[in-house]
Amino acid sequence: MRIVDWLRPAFSGAEHIPIDRPVLGMRGPVWTMALITATKSIGLFVVVLAPGHEHPAVPAQVFACVSLLFITIFLANPWWAVPTWFLHFCVTFGAVLICILLLQAKTPGNLVGNALSVVAYSAYVAIWFPLGQAIEHIVILIGAAGIGLFLANPIDTAVSVWVPTAGSAVLLAGVIYLLVRQIHSLATRDPLTRALSRAGLQATVDHRAAGDGREVMCSLAVIDLDDFKALNDSLGHAAGDAMLGTVAETMRASLRAGDIIARSGGDEFLIVLALPMDDAIRVIARIIGELPIGASYGVAPLRDFRRFDEAVAAADAAMYVDKGHKEEHGPKPLR
Repeated sequence: MRIVDWLRPAFSGAEHIPIDRPVLGMRGPVWTMALITATKSIGLFVVVLAPGHEHPAVPAQVFACVSLLFITIFLANPWWAVPTWFLHFCVTFGAVLICILLLQAKTPGNLVGNALSVVAYSAYVAIWFPLGQAIEHIVILIGAAGIGLFLANPIDTAVSVWVPTAGSAVLLAGVIYLLVRQIHSLATRDPLTRALSRAGLQATVDHRAAGDGREVMCSLAVIDLDDFKALNDSLGHAAGDAMLGTVAETMRASLRAGDIIARSGGDEFLIVLALPMDDAIRVIARIIGELPIGASYGVAPLRDFRRFDEAVAAADAAMYVDKGHKEEHGPKPLR
């Protein structure tokens, strides 16, 4: 298995989410959906079996309880990977259940409880789905709740439940979306150079490898600035920070639109180029010649490695060979 086969995102909309951490072996988008379906299923189970309930359970409640229970089991099963489309199905199916349950709701509590499911699903899509897909799902959820409320209740009752529900769903989803994007920016961007961080670079490579759907000739370059510590010591950290910013801008100006630059820490930069290794070496050598400070580099064929870290280690080793060559013989001529 090569890196283009191994690099697959956990979820098509989650490449921008740094909080995607496994819980009980489940990925973030999966365990949060399992939590929603399990909570709703338990709530319906209590309603269905509540002794002496004034309004007996209706078939729709039994169906919703059982179907959500099976969905939760499917999501939590450790023996298979949950496909992306199934998570979209869960949200859409949830909208259908909300509509059906609201059509048959008998008490104000049932009306509010089912309508609030719209808010829960809206928060979920704001966290895990890309913006366009999140908006589509929220519109469907709010519309489904509106259909169920207005078809089965007087206008004033329907409005008094639907308007706050829709407003809360949109407001909460918007706030969550902005917070998640802010977290993403802090986790995947270097604040000094505005280049990607190492984690941001790997997430971007994951996303592009999965979205392309085919093997791509990619190379990874590690660039380490020469004598950067001496510059910091002689001119101060402010001058060093300014140099890092200038280096990053010079690299951006020299790269093509599809190339990716990241600062992995200190005075080291990573660049991913959609080029075979020989062409990538020529491009990086040219960029090195345009920098305002000397630099050493190493290049590795990204697609030949199973893990991203292995490719970085190979390019890093090549960079140290280049640095050692300079110390012994002076800079190599540009290719």
